[in-house]
Amino acid sequence: MNDDLVYIDAMLVRTMGNQALAVILFKKFFSELPEQLKEIEIAIDTQEKGVAQEKIHKLQGGFNFCGFLELQGLAENLEKKLWENELDPVKESLKLLSEKVRQFYSLETIILKRLESK
Repeated sequence: MNDDLVYIDAMLVRTMGNQALAVILFKKFFSELPEQLKEIEIAIDTQEKGVAQEKIHKLQGGFNFCGFLELQGLAENLEKKLWENELDPVKESLKLLSEKVRQFYSLETIILKRLESK
């Protein structure tokens, strides 16, 4: 799987080639992601739509900045479903996003190693 190279290239473009900054941003994003997903899940479960939308939108921006376009698209879809006010599709979208994030986490070591060796 060479998707990790897309992420690396995207982050290096966004950090104007600053490899050290890209590593810091990746590490920060990876470390905050589980908590962000948990906060979204809680906001949805407690029907705090505004809080959920705010957190999803922030997560979307992080995915976009880091070049994680598939995840960004899933977060965008989750936000859209939330606007439609249908709980089952929202929960299904959140489940799909969470599954993809778990898969994405398997790339963390590879991405950071390749980024640090660029």
